[in-house]
Amino acid sequence: MRHALEVNTGSGSVLRELEALLQNLLARLPQNCASMKTTRKEKCTLIELTPTNVNAAPISLIVPFEEKREVTLIAGKGSFFEIPLLGHRYTDLAFTEEVRTICLAVIAGTLTESVLFDGDEVLQGVGSIKLAQASAPTTVRWRQIYFRPFRKKEKKHFEYEPYSASCSDSSRKV
Repeated sequence: MRHALEVNTGSGSVLRELEALLQNLLARLPQNCASMKTTRKEKCTLIELTPTNVNAAPISLIVPFEEKREVTLIAGKGSFFEIPLLGHRYTDLAFTEEVRTICLAVIAGTLTESVLFDGDEVLQGVGSIKLAQASAPTTVRWRQIYFRPFRKKEKKHFEYEPYSASCSDSSRKV
């Protein structure tokens, strides 16, 4: 049997696993390269990994209180990865390892994306990321339904840098 049931669905266990995973990734980065913040919202908990390098992509994990639902990983401004609790959507890996693999690719600076904005609001995103052991980049697409067809929209392209690109101590390895 695969490690698909690695994620215990008991109260708060998915959240605890993801917090521990991101804390571990953060600890392996050079000092002061990123910070982590956990915020409890109305229907979910938001875990944010914010790089100090402004040209690196932030990572946000939306963990719903209803633990039978998938976790959403947002990389950069508009790349949404909806990861089922069994994993195996973007890789051949179980949930925790799939989240880890995507986070490591973002931290390494392999994410590029095109995002459509209406002011500060993200309307659409297309992200491409090079995951470890993948033969080709993985592409994700996301769009919001919007009802302002004649408003001016702006499309921006982002090529993100590694988290460690602006850190002084690059002795630790992720």
